[in-house]
Amino acid sequence: MTTKCSSVWEHFDVNPCDQSHATCKHCGQSVSHGGKSSSSWSTSTLKKHVTRRHPLINIEKIVSSDNKSQSPGKQQDIAASFDRAKAWEFNDPRSLRLHRGIAEMVALDDQPFSVVDNKGFRRVMQLAEPRYSLPSDTYLRQTAVPDLFKSLREKVTDVIRDVTFVSFTTDTWTTSMSSESLISLTSHWIDADWIRRSAILQTSHLPGSHTAVNIKSKFDEMLASWSLEEKVRVHFIVYYP
Repeated sequence: MTTKCSSVWEHFDVNPCDQSHATCKHCGQSVSHGGKSSSSWSTSTLKKHVTRRHPLINIEKIVSSDNKSQSPGKQQDIAASFDRAKAWEFNDPRSLRLHRGIAEMVALDDQPFSVVDNKGFRRVMQLAEPRYSLPSDTYLRQTAVPDLFKSLREKVTDVIRDVTFVSFTTDTWTTSMSSESLISLTSHWIDADWIRRSAILQTSHLPGSHTAVNIKSKFDEMLASWSLEEKVRVHFIVYYP
C-alpha cells in the first residue's frame, strides 16, 4: 500500500549551512537540488531520490505541485525560509542595531561588559534571535560604548550650542570599588519653552588632593573640552573641606 500523495518539500529539510542541499527526513541523506544560486534550484533530484529510495511514497502528485514550486512566489517563500535559518554577519545592520542596544543596556543599567558572557543572558538572546551572534566584552569596551558616547555627545553639543547661557555644577567622590577619586561636570539651562534642562556632560579622574585649586583646574579642563567657556558669565567654585 502506498502513502497518500504529498508535496516533495514535506519529505526534506533545507540544509541551513548549504542552502543548495536538502536532507531527506526518511533516510537522512543530503540531496542537491541545484547550484549555489537560487535561480538554478529545482526539485527534480529530490523527486528522483524519493522515487528511488522510498517507493512506497506516492509521487504522482509531486510533479504537478513541483511546477507551482518554481513560481516566483514559491521561490521567494523558499528563499525567505533560508534567510530565517542563516546566521547574520557580525556587521549586518541588524546585528549592529542589537550591538548598540546591548551597549545602551550596559550604560543605563550599570552592567559589567562581561554580561555578554553570562549563560542566562546568552540563552535569552538565543531564544529571542537565534541568527544573532553576541559581541565580545572587548568589543563593547573598545568600540560599542565609545561609539555610543560619541553619538550622545554630538547630540548634547547640538542642543547646548543654541543656548545663550549655561550654568554648571560639579561633585567629587571616591568609588566603592577602588580608592580613585572622580569629578563630574553637569550643565543646566533654560530652553526656548522656559523648561529647565540639565545634562551630565563628563566624569573625569581627579588625581591628587581635593583642594580648591585642583578642583578648579580639573573643572576648567572639562569645561574647555566642551568649548563652553563663552557661555559662562560668572564662575563660582564652592569648596567644602
